[in-house]
Order: sequence, then structure tokens, then C-alpha cells
Amino acid sequence: MKIRPTVAIVSYFFLPEPKAAAKRPSQLRRYLEELGWQVRVICPRMQSGTPRQDPAVLEVARGKLGEWLRNIVPADDRPLFEQWTGTSTEGLSQESDPKHSKLLRAARGFILPDQQAPWIAAVLNAALRDEQVRNAQVVLSTAPPFSCHVAGALLAERLKVPLVIDYRDPYSLNSINPPGPLDRPIKERLERSIMQRAAALTAVSKGYARRQAEFGGREVQAIPNGWELEDGRPQQPVAPPSPNDPLVLAHTGTIYPIAHDLKTLLSGIRKASDQGLQLRVRSCGTGGRFLQAGLAEVGLEELLDDIGTVPREQAVEMRAAASAQLLFLPSRPEDEGTIPSKLFDYLITGQPIVAVGDADSEPGQILRQAGAGSAAADAAAVAERLLAIARAQQQGQLASMGVPREAAERFSGQAMAAAFHEVLSELL
Repeated sequence: MKIRPTVAIVSYFFLPEPKAAAKRPSQLRRYLEELGWQVRVICPRMQSGTPRQDPAVLEVARGKLGEWLRNIVPADDRPLFEQWTGTSTEGLSQESDPKHSKLLRAARGFILPDQQAPWIAAVLNAALRDEQVRNAQVVLSTAPPFSCHVAGALLAERLKVPLVIDYRDPYSLNSINPPGPLDRPIKERLERSIMQRAAALTAVSKGYARRQAEFGGREVQAIPNGWELEDGRPQQPVAPPSPNDPLVLAHTGTIYPIAHDLKTLLSGIRKASDQGLQLRVRSCGTGGRFLQAGLAEVGLEELLDDIGTVPREQAVEMRAAASAQLLFLPSRPEDEGTIPSKLFDYLITGQPIVAVGDADSEPGQILRQAGAGSAAADAAAVAERLLAIARAQQQGQLASMGVPREAAERFSGQAMAAAFHEVLSELL
């Protein structure tokens, strides 16, 4: 009987957590087993305290500084940094930021490698006591947070096995939450050191792979994310918009004002409204506050229905019941390789997509390949797209503007895991 090799996966996120970051490691756990691997996943306990019912999972202490602080200070659901500094996002400093927030942002950068740093010791302590992990032939770390790569490198070193580093987002090169001028040199040295310990490196996009390869002087293979078609199906039947309904534009998840072109979207909505478009904007997640503020600036705040953070299943229902889905494409040069995870969510939901950003960016190219149309780079193009979808809805032909099913099937978790299987097999 052939002995199945074991891979130990280090990931801070894992299902059933309702986060997009949990999808990739969870698919690896599922499909690598089908491809002949034994899988042991090392991840934190869920915030709810409910144990995962998965025999392949080794849960350890969460070890995030922000969660520990919430036990001793008054706080709401917003990021602690935002509450303490008065800044609107955790991204780049803005000119309007108070002086004290800039100082605190700089100080926060010296929590190395990140706010999940205490988790590293928890991973090593638990993993080295676990018989399955001790017998692993390879360690795979997937991040962010970068603490996963540090923990994975230390674990692989102790086990004397190869390490595979998987970038879902950059660390030193992160354009949304970049290092500051003081902590950047330290983080760059740390990252290059960890990259040199890896036997193989992967990234979720061609752009990330190219940038990380140039940064670390190592080959990095691009392996795109994969999604399951059933993730786009609502658990409860939803009624599609009728021809007499207003156009319903749904946005789920996060908005980053420093990277997302809100101004072009809002100008386009204003232009389409002036041409008679009847519109409702529905939002869930953390992006609603930015939509609310932006719509207020153009005198259309009454268009927004924001229900805040909801379970993933409810977000799926919102998208399926909408006329179209709103997607922002990061379009700055420093965002090269950023592919929003919700891009795949939107593709598998199948409803028409209104994308705002650079049509020639990597996510813009994926949209075209999937038959989902081109992204709009100016207000006139946004208005034209909205009006075209509204006409299709009024004529009962909304499905003709949607994403073809066969196109969405190209982006499967099984295909993603098969690419990792090849990488891992070469190291045995």
C-alpha cells in the first residue's frame, strides 16, 4: 500500500470563518486529499470559541493583539486603530489625518512581523506536539498575515522539511497597508530572509508573482484563486428584479478609498440619474459608510440601503437578488497584481457586473475572459453601463447581461489545488 505524503498547512484563516481569506486554504485541504495527500491544517480557534468539526484541523490560540486589547478597553466592531486615531481606514496616511494618528500608525508598524505575532509561538508549541505534523514531508504557509510565513519557516526548519510560501497579499510591497519609512527596512530584511528559506514560492496573481520575484530574487509561480459554483447559489430562493423595478446595484464587502475610484462611480451614478435612471444601491460589509458619504456628496444619499456586516450566505442572497453587482478594480501602478476576491464571488453569482477601474489590469482582463464586459474608467462609461443594464431589465432580458456559466467554471478550486499538487510533488 502506497503511503500518502503529509503536508502541514499554516493558515490564520480557515472555514467555516466567513472570510474570503479562508477559502484558498480550505480548498487546499479538500482537494489535496483527493489528489493523494494527507493534510494537517494549523489555524487559530474561531473567535466564537466553537471548535471546528474537521479531523484534519489543529486549532491553536489566536494570539492577535487587537483581540486581546478588546477584552480590557471599550470598543465597537470597527478596527481599533480607526477608533483610537480618528482615521477612516487602515491604509495610507491621508493629509486630513490628525497628527497623533500618523504617529500611532508609525508606531504600529514596529509590531513585528504584524499584530498576529504572538500566534507564532502558539503554532510551534502545538504543531511540534502533534504526531501528524511531526511526520509531515512539507510545510505550506499561506498569508496574510505574514506571521504565517514566519511560523511556517520556523516549523519547516524544526522538522527539516521543505517550505512552500504562498502569497495571497504582499507584505513589504502591500499598497493598501504599506510599511512606513521607519519600519520598512526592517520588514524588507525580514521578508527577504524568510523568502530565502523557502523551497518554492507561489502567489495568487501574475502581478504579485512578478513583483515578489523582483523583490526577493526568487522565482515565484502564479496560482490564481479558485471558487466553487455552489458558493454563488443562495440557500433560499430569491426573486430577480422585475422589469418595473428600479435597477438594484449591490456591493458586498470592503471599500478602500485610497485604491478604489469612488469619485468616478459616484459621478457616473449622478450622470445616469440625471438621464432618468431609477436606482437603489444595496450594501453589506464595511463599505457602506464610504458609499453613504460619497452619495451624500452628489445629493443621492437616499439611494443607499446599507445593512452592515452580515453572514456570507446573506451576502450571496443580496448579490443574486440584484440587477447588477458593483466591483472596484484597484488601478494604481502600485496595485499591480491585486485581484479582489469578490471578483470570483461575482463571477459565480452570475449577475451582471458594473466594474469601475482599469480595464487592462489583471482583474479587468479576467472580467473580459469571463464574458463579464469591460471595466469603466470614467463617469460616462459607468453611466452607459448602468443604463444598458436598466434597459435589459425593463425588456426582461437581464440574463443576457450576466456572466456565462461556462466562463465561471474556469476558475475552480480543484484547478487551483491541482497546481499546488504539482509544486508539492516536485519537492518530495
